[in-house]
Amino acid sequence: MDECTQLFVNTPLGWSNTEFATIFGDDDESAGGIGDVDFGFTRLLMQNSQTGRSVVGTFRTTAPTGNPVNPLFLTSAGTGNGVWRLGGDLLVIQNLDPVILFYGAGYTYSFEKAFSGFDVQLGHQASYSLGLGFAANERVTLSTAFVGSYVSETRVDGSPLPNTDLEPLRIRLAATIAKCHKLVEPFVTFGLTETSPSAELGVVFTR
Repeated sequence: MDECTQLFVNTPLGWSNTEFATIFGDDDESAGGIGDVDFGFTRLLMQNSQTGRSVVGTFRTTAPTGNPVNPLFLTSAGTGNGVWRLGGDLLVIQNLDPVILFYGAGYTYSFEKAFSGFDVQLGHQASYSLGLGFAANERVTLSTAFVGSYVSETRVDGSPLPNTDLEPLRIRLAATIAKCHKLVEPFVTFGLTETSPSAELGVVFTR
């Protein structure tokens, strides 16, 4: 590819736990392993050296390689959604050296799949983000971002499933470290709403 375009493959490895409480008792389920794999490309669409502003576009496909969550069971846990997805987003980056401001929006479409004998289409997702980065030195950049989205209702056999639309909101803290032509990014994410995971912890490696 040319120097403005980058191909990527993201293979997550994780563990999840779901707890569900009713008047009849508590239930929980755990799952671990490889998650859904993302692949696609990122392209620099615009770069203005005078204003320090850049626009980056990303197109991605998500393959259902993880242990899928069954959307028809509230206590189901898994490392993936179990469906194919197509999505894209635009990210605007404003360089105010040593501070970097970034914001963007995207959309993800979910394809229909059968679960437990029913044709299920998970909700489509519109997402947005706003964040700030600070270059601590030539190799380390610290960042914090507010990430939100709206997920439309799940449809079962063509009919919407009530109260399945979601509005997860999260805060993401990260440190991006450049090392030997590689990027290492440890991060932690905290959920701000009941529909968000309580916390996520991980490391992203980029070559």
